[in-house]
Amino acid sequence: VIEERKQAGLRIGALVFDEEPTMADVTYSLGTSMEMAAQRLYDALRRFDETDVDEIYVNKIEPVGVALAVYNRLYKAAGGKVVHPTKDA
Repeated sequence: VIEERKQAGLRIGALVFDEEPTMADVTYSLGTSMEMAAQRLYDALRRFDETDVDEIYVNKIEPVGVALAVYNRLYKAAGGKVVHPTKDA
């Protein structure tokens, strides 16, 4: 999905967990655990506000336990828009 969006001329951001590789133009790490992600999420979103990215992507988060809070905040920040890439992507 990211590669297709970049080919369309968009600047892409990614929220990742620690050292996950990404093709995004701007990447911020949420850390190594959901607890750390919950602590870093607002700062990461504010940092993206200071960039020129058009879209931000994050890997699938299972909304269970602390991850539910992270998922809900990301869902609200995305205006309820969730992208499910095809199996081939």
